Amino acid sequence: MFATLLSINEVAAYILEDGKKKLLYNILLSDEPETFQISMNYLVASLGSKLEIFLTMDENEKTLKNIQGVTKDFYSQISMIALNDNYLTVLCEGKAHLIDLKKDTTLKIFPLKDTEDIIHFIAMTDDYLIYSDSNGRVKIFSIDNNCTCIADYKFDKIIKKIYPNNMGTKYICIDELGKVFVYSPVNETVLTLYDELPTDFNRAIWDAENSNIFVGINKSNTTAYTFNLILNSLNGPYIRTLKELYYIEDLDEEKMKKSKTCFNNNRK
Repeated sequence: MFATLLSINEVAAYILEDGKKKLLYNILLSDEPETFQISMNYLVASLGSKLEIFLTMDENEKTLKNIQGVTKDFYSQISMIALNDNYLTVLCEGKAHLIDLKKDTTLKIFPLKDTEDIIHFIAMTDDYLIYSDSNGRVKIFSIDNNCTCIADYKFDKIIKKIYPNNMGTKYICIDELGKVFVYSPVNETVLTLYDELPTDFNRAIWDAENSNIFVGINKSNTTAYTFNLILNSLNGPYIRTLKELYYIEDLDEEKMKKSKTCFNNNRK
């Protein structure tokens, strides 16, 4: 499932069927959104200091015919949002607000302890809330286990972006210097991606079925690199570059080239 803007304030959501996109619904927002997120059940858009929240599916997982939205005001600028099928996290003034969408209730506000730490980035999977803070830490919380912190790793620099795979077992982390890491909380391993990566590695997308494959995309959205994590080999962990696309729309095999980027196995 994915969504795109059709106009300044109209969002369309699609699914892929047999390689073709099928429209699920169109939603007209009150104004141009700064960002928006979709899940199977919801579409949420942030507009300055307020949110517009839309329930899009009924109890039988059918798209609602008459989608209605509600507005939630945070009274200060919303930095970013993260969403799964049941919960929403809102980053506002360096704090992350975890909201139960069904109950319209704020469950927790992070950091959980009284601290001067500022949260820089938030992400969610079905089961976990993840954030990075001003101390260079990446923390992972189990939502259904009373938001218990299940992993806490300190990087040398502040992590500006985090991209978890679907299972929440691996995380691509990009620090303030642009260095890229793969963090595995399962075995507390951090692997550093090296020279052959794009210098402007900006974001990552994990394969929905294979938790060891991901795509890295540059800032201008013109180049994509597909990578395969090889965690068990005679020479230690490394990453194999499957394909490099000079333009995301360009699938011409002659313009693709193979290369190999090694990991540095770094533990803390």
